[in-house]
Amino acid sequence: MIPIDYYYAYEEIKYNNEKPYSMNMPGKIINNPGAVNRFYLKLVAQSACQVDAGNNGAINLSHGTMSFSEADGDITPPYNMRLNCNPGTSVSIKLTGAMPVQGKTMNFTRCGSSSCELNFNGAEYNKTVKVNDTGVLDIPIASTFHLNKDEVVEGPFSGSAVFTFLIN
Repeated sequence: MIPIDYYYAYEEIKYNNEKPYSMNMPGKIINNPGAVNRFYLKLVAQSACQVDAGNNGAINLSHGTMSFSEADGDITPPYNMRLNCNPGTSVSIKLTGAMPVQGKTMNFTRCGSSSCELNFNGAEYNKTVKVNDTGVLDIPIASTFHLNKDEVVEGPFSGSAVFTFLIN
């Protein structure tokens, strides 16, 4: 509940030539403690989109075990992020690498000594979309591994990124 204060006054102007009219009536109303009243506004804010209950955990994209010859360009199976929105809602979607790679776009992140490129819908990483009439927005997210051939390091690696959606 949000309290809203307001001032109330009733003024009846009777004027004659002998008595001047008070030009500071708003000041008199505000300075009168009896003129202050309050009402309460109940405000319920509901988002136009909700993350599907089955997909609200961490997004894990695994490249699995790769040999040197198959590592460069390896693409993970997509992870489907589903949003349920009001039809026609405009949603801005962005993937940002947490460990930026110099000279690359914002959707790249360090993956060990190499890099991973994160995209949705194939090659998108920063786009505004409009939700269709069903109200369901499926966003398939995948990672493409880019091998740094100058510094190949054997073993496990990890990378991280931030998935952001803004309801416009």
